[in-house]
Amino acid sequence: MKLIKLILLKLIGIILKFSIRRNPHDLLNIIVNIWSSENSEYLTWKARPMFSFQLDSKSIKNDISPFSTALIIQGPIIKDDYFTLNTVMFYKNIFPKCHIILSTWDDYDCIEFEEFCTVIKSNKPDKPGMSNINYQLISTSNGLKKARELNCKYVLKTRTDQRIYSKDIDTYFKNLLKTNLYSGQKLIILNFNTFKFRLYTPSDMLMFGEIDEMMLFWSNLIYSEKSHKKLESQILNSKITCPESYLFLSFLIKKNEKIFWNLNHSIMLIVKYFIIVDKNTVDLFWPKYSNEEDRWKNYKINSIHEEINFLEWLYFNNNPINIDAIIPENIVENPVKIFNE
Repeated sequence: MKLIKLILLKLIGIILKFSIRRNPHDLLNIIVNIWSSENSEYLTWKARPMFSFQLDSKSIKNDISPFSTALIIQGPIIKDDYFTLNTVMFYKNIFPKCHIILSTWDDYDCIEFEEFCTVIKSNKPDKPGMSNINYQLISTSNGLKKARELNCKYVLKTRTDQRIYSKDIDTYFKNLLKTNLYSGQKLIILNFNTFKFRLYTPSDMLMFGEIDEMMLFWSNLIYSEKSHKKLESQILNSKITCPESYLFLSFLIKKNEKIFWNLNHSIMLIVKYFIIVDKNTVDLFWPKYSNEEDRWKNYKINSIHEEINFLEWLYFNNNPINIDAIIPENIVENPVKIFNE
């Protein structure tokens, strides 16, 4: 029996060596197949280029209004693998007719970026606020001011620790805003982190819209609350300690909206002011915290991590009266620890 095991191990070793020499991805396919058979799950994987010189993906659009869009990349410089620098260089290829603005902090050396984009450096706030919300507010707001100076009509706001791989997304977003299917002025966000059962918390990671509406959304007072304690339910979390709700609720006040603190109303207002696009549409990469491609995806019904995708957004946009019948209201009383731990 030991001899048989030894022979099998030798054979596996030979197969792996041959596979790696032939195609490194073959090894991943072997591991994935083993995982799938052992865990009764279909596991998939995805490889993206790490550096800008590996990319051969240029814009194919013919923009009738070049440089009408600013692409703001806000946050600290990610130095590992020259991530932020390669992101800027990549964007120069796939968004050649956009003003690229890097909005970061005054303690970073940004000389190598100046060849590829406009650099805005701000003083860091004295207090970061919950989940560093004040950092995001200042860097985004200052980036928007620069976009205004450049006479940009549209703005795509992104982060320094994330990367979009799909080309011509700015044109796609502009076409979405112009589609007469969607009434009223809207901002475009991702389904990623737009949790269905967390009240008034549209994702703030990526956002696109006309500059006036973008400035209205991001022109908030610096967050000053000191208490960041965990609360007992999703509804209390949204009321006090969630940065996404702070941003959205501040925006709703400017829109003279009343807040009723129920799930039906939360989804209704998100649908009213946003178009939700699926993360895979922009091919968003975010290596922070996890390498899972769809980290919140769960095939259970009414999972607490469930996000509002484009399919659902479109349905709710066309059938707002049916929201209450489809979404269980009592789920907002569930424990909040699932999001925070």
